[in-house]
Amino acid sequence: MKELIFYQPWMIVLLLLVPVMVVLFQLRLAKQRRDLSRFGQSDRGSKAKRSHYSMEPWRLGLLIGACLMVVIALMRPAVNPHPKLIQRDGRDLVFLLDVSKSMLADDLQPNRLEVAKNAIAECVVSLQDHRVGLVVFAGSSSIACPLTTDRNFFLNSLEKVGPDSVAHGGTRIGDALLKVCDKLFSDQDHGYKDIVLLSDGGDQSSGLGQSIDQMNALQIRLIAIGMGDPDQGARIPSSKGASDFVMYQGQEVWTKMDGAQLSGLVKRTEQAAYLPVGKRRMNLAHIYKRLSEQGGTQMMAEESVIDYDEIFQVFIALSIFLLVVMAFTPHTFRRTLIKSSMVLALLIPIIAGVGQAEAGETEAAFSKGNSFYRKGHYEDAIAQYESALKNRGGETMTRDLSYNLGNAYYQLSKQVDNDYTALALINQSVDMYRRLLRQNDSDLQAAINNEVVRAARRKMEQKIKQDEERRQKMQAAMELIRQRLISLIERQGENLPQADEPEDQPLEEWVSREQKIADGTDRVSALLIRFNETFFEGVPKDLTPMAQSQKHVSTAFLHQREGIMVFSASWPGALEKGRASMQSLQDALAALPQDSEGSGQDGDQEEGESDEESESGDEGEESDGDEGESESSEADDGEMSESSQSKTDLESIDLPPPSNSPEEVIRMSQEMQEARQAAGAKKKGKPVDKDW
Repeated sequence: MKELIFYQPWMIVLLLLVPVMVVLFQLRLAKQRRDLSRFGQSDRGSKAKRSHYSMEPWRLGLLIGACLMVVIALMRPAVNPHPKLIQRDGRDLVFLLDVSKSMLADDLQPNRLEVAKNAIAECVVSLQDHRVGLVVFAGSSSIACPLTTDRNFFLNSLEKVGPDSVAHGGTRIGDALLKVCDKLFSDQDHGYKDIVLLSDGGDQSSGLGQSIDQMNALQIRLIAIGMGDPDQGARIPSSKGASDFVMYQGQEVWTKMDGAQLSGLVKRTEQAAYLPVGKRRMNLAHIYKRLSEQGGTQMMAEESVIDYDEIFQVFIALSIFLLVVMAFTPHTFRRTLIKSSMVLALLIPIIAGVGQAEAGETEAAFSKGNSFYRKGHYEDAIAQYESALKNRGGETMTRDLSYNLGNAYYQLSKQVDNDYTALALINQSVDMYRRLLRQNDSDLQAAINNEVVRAARRKMEQKIKQDEERRQKMQAAMELIRQRLISLIERQGENLPQADEPEDQPLEEWVSREQKIADGTDRVSALLIRFNETFFEGVPKDLTPMAQSQKHVSTAFLHQREGIMVFSASWPGALEKGRASMQSLQDALAALPQDSEGSGQDGDQEEGESDEESESGDEGEESDGDEGESESSEADDGEMSESSQSKTDLESIDLPPPSNSPEEVIRMSQEMQEARQAAGAKKKGKPVDKDW
């Protein structure tokens, strides 16, 4: 039995009742002996006692065993950890909240806006798998919270909104609806989307018809909730000025709920409902729940969790069996039958053990492989899995071993340094998953991992191809430098006096030839610099494989320039500089790496680190999950774990998180809004005369 856990381990305290039961049982036996001793014991009774054996200790053992089984069952034992896919179904819900100054009217206590915010908060808390977003509007609109499943982030954003959250006052419902359709719902499938509009009406926009057409096209359901007194209305508190309330043309402004406008909006929308709350309290959570039940849900997310199979039923059955055996066990038993029973009891486990020996070896190897896997010793895990696979256990065990081998090969490919070795391991992993799919094409976990590993193989093949192209370019560039150096050494040697020439006489045109050699040396130096910049970007120049060659070439150039300068004054000095230049060029040639592959090792490492950072950045985070590949998730360290009794899926199958966090989306939206305002905000952001 592998990976045994208990969901209620604290129930083990019930074992304290077992000693109490033993004491009570012994007291009962002692009382029975005392009662029998009162009648005395004859010789006949002594003979009967010798020919019979008391079964009370056995009955006590059966009772204790039954109690132990019951206690273990109450502890809820579970085994066989395995991944279980959980689908989360829900809808996309955007709350469109009116934050104009009229929502500060106090016909609802403390005011319309606070009542609306409290209703939204209660509704969001009651939702489970829905994605929720928040858009606030008045004369202009702003995304306060993009669609997210993070309830705490949404509630925190909701708490901060108010009339200051938008640039202009007024009420432009049509423009706000267009923003929701364009920014939050534009790239999604049609249907399964809701907008809950909380406003007191009074739309001042001209794009209401366009927003209605777009909502109908996207199959968005609109729930409009009218807030405020539709008859008398209420005054709007003012935060500045001589009066306590908003004034317009010398008179206090009274705002009423414009139910007719909201009702007209709903009638023109194909999927819509209008609820004129007015001055009453509302339970928005209950309202939305009843309405959303009619529209169905879509799959919002899918995640893999570890699930265990509970086996308490086995222990309940064992306890019942022991109690039944106890009930049919007599208080005494003939000794001859006891001996036969003991022999049979000893033979049964021996026979059963012989039959299970081979299966036990397979189970042991499988368990060791799982243990090595969890510790990250994937080579040892592979050896154990392959050993167990040779024994050819049952169909389930063979499937689990093949699955775990695929996982182990893939994880080991991440640990090796050689790309070709990693590719070979990935291919072995793919072969294992394909073998499983040929046996059972409905094996979901194997199918998912097969796609993940195939994506990793494509990425590795791409990397190997890029590295090979880079290596070829490096080799070509290095060969060019080597040929240039050989040519310079030959030319430098030709410009020095030969063995049969006197050294005390300057050769004709020596200076001109030396100048040309110096120019060629300078060009080789430039080639070396460009080589380092191209293939070893970011590496300190003193640490590159070409550093010594670069140093010797620079030294040779200095000797050549000095020889030209001292030529007219000292011919022997010029010759000495020429010989020193030739020696430096020969040293530069010798310092060149003989194998471009070896010289590119550090560069490859740098590129590898850069790739890892890139993948980590894509992950987020995403999560999951390549990954999603699913490997860019893993996170890129996601693990595949053991199958069946001990298996989980690749962490890398998790979908990667969005490239921008919710905070970044809000910040970008605010920056765009500020830019529009700076540009004049000629259309939707234009201030209105009645800005409440």
